[in-house]
Amino acid sequence: MAAIMSIFSRELIFTAFLWLFVLATLVQVFYAILVWYVFSIKPAPGNKPPISLPGVTVIICARNEAPNIRVNLPGILAQQYSGPWELIVVNDASEDETLAVLQEFALENGRLKIVSIDSKNHPGKKMALAEGIKKAEYALLLFTDADCQPVSKHWISRMLAPLSLDQQKEMVLGFAPMDTSEPGLLNRWTRFETIATAMQYFTLATLGNPYMGVGRNLAIRKSVYTRAGGFDSHLHIASGDDDLLVNAAATSKNTSCIYHPETFVYSKGKSSWKAWFRQKKRHLSAGNAYKVTDKILLAVISLSLVLHYALFVGLLICGYETWIVFALWCMRQLVMLIMYRKVFWVLKDKSLFMHYLMFDFMLAFYLGTLVPLFLMLKSDNKWTPNRAKLFTGFT
Repeated sequence: MAAIMSIFSRELIFTAFLWLFVLATLVQVFYAILVWYVFSIKPAPGNKPPISLPGVTVIICARNEAPNIRVNLPGILAQQYSGPWELIVVNDASEDETLAVLQEFALENGRLKIVSIDSKNHPGKKMALAEGIKKAEYALLLFTDADCQPVSKHWISRMLAPLSLDQQKEMVLGFAPMDTSEPGLLNRWTRFETIATAMQYFTLATLGNPYMGVGRNLAIRKSVYTRAGGFDSHLHIASGDDDLLVNAAATSKNTSCIYHPETFVYSKGKSSWKAWFRQKKRHLSAGNAYKVTDKILLAVISLSLVLHYALFVGLLICGYETWIVFALWCMRQLVMLIMYRKVFWVLKDKSLFMHYLMFDFMLAFYLGTLVPLFLMLKSDNKWTPNRAKLFTGFT
């Protein structure tokens, strides 16, 4: 009798695991179809030229970025935007030649304004950004980083197009890929992970649920920053100046996406796995401050991928309903193949397509092991802010 009960219990457990595998696979397939729909059928509303040329302030924060400024600032200053615009670079307590390099550029170009901060009491760059925004002359703000290089001289006009086409729009989420010239697995992996993140926030934003953006390529109206109270609601978190502002203020009506090739802003990836791990740990800690509904939605997408691979391997090893398990895995891979091909072509990184299966598995491993580990480890991303808030309104 005990043996029969044991067999019966074992069958129930394997059946439950099989149905969980089916559910996880279907969630993944549904998500892939949504991504394909957004990138194939529903065009990004920002992929149109602007109808007006409003004034804009481009803001860059720089701490010890002298080499990057020498290389990348000419590409910003060479932008062919016919409307009024200025470039504010915030020298955030740099200890290298950042200020001297900026002063050299300022002598040659009147658009460049330098704002200097001496205090190091604020980890991250929220204080620097707040000062840059405070000094901004224009109502539209366009953010990027010192290590970023626009691919086109029409970056400004393309990024502002959604804001000029629709006065209801207050945020534009852009794409900031990693540089493709570096060899090695780390570079390919960071490019893939960047695209996987982008296709997720582009898809959800296009379907009405914007939850994040990247400060390397983000345009907003100053009014939305004012209405959100600046960065004060998440001042205790050193990172998240970009995605937490979007998460707090973005809505289905005020947010637009754009992934026209002329809007791309490339940056160098990390040079070592250790540096990449530190960066991801810092970024993930900001996600804890997302809205509860966003955290649940992202958890469902991530967990379904982890369960799909974990249960696929487990059920195959146990030899349970092997043909069903393998057929479902093949079905998902076919759908993902179609989806990734479209995304890689749209986001201009076709060379990753031949590696998608390996990186898809690596993404599942990363989400299932490293992400929980990073979230459990004590983070150095929090700090005790001064009593004075950064945002005090504009005069």
